[in-house]
Amino acid sequence: MPLVQVFIQDHLPYEKNPEDLARELFVICREIVPAGFHSSQGPLTPGSIHFAHHISFGLLDNVLLNLEACDVVDRRNLDNRAGRIRAALKEFYPWLTFAVWAKLVTAGYAGDTADPEFDGDMSMTAAIARANETLSKPLSTDGPAPQDRLCWEPRSR
Repeated sequence: MPLVQVFIQDHLPYEKNPEDLARELFVICREIVPAGFHSSQGPLTPGSIHFAHHISFGLLDNVLLNLEACDVVDRRNLDNRAGRIRAALKEFYPWLTFAVWAKLVTAGYAGDTADPEFDGDMSMTAAIARANETLSKPLSTDGPAPQDRLCWEPRSR
């Protein structure tokens, strides 16, 4: 289960509240991060992330994603994987700048629940489509849905 830490500038260059952006990034990252790190030796499913977000001061980019995933041999092309995740984020927010730092770890975050069942398409194109479909519906202003609360950490300053 990859760890996704998102750092968002406290003053964004458009009129979206950083907390609203964090909710949307949670939905998007649940799809694109597992698609970006999915491999035959380390299969992942949509929703298989632990998400934490922080409102930060002094970032050079509007949003920084710090990603950690378990180290398996066929995931070691990190520059390519981070680039695909960054490109997917730019499809949702072309006016924002993103930095994506991906690393593989031998020990890291592990959830106490099994990954959600999924037998569909794990391509980045399919992940973007699933995220767009979810974002087309109203998002809760109280954070994630109850089944997602284990994967959501409240903001910190």
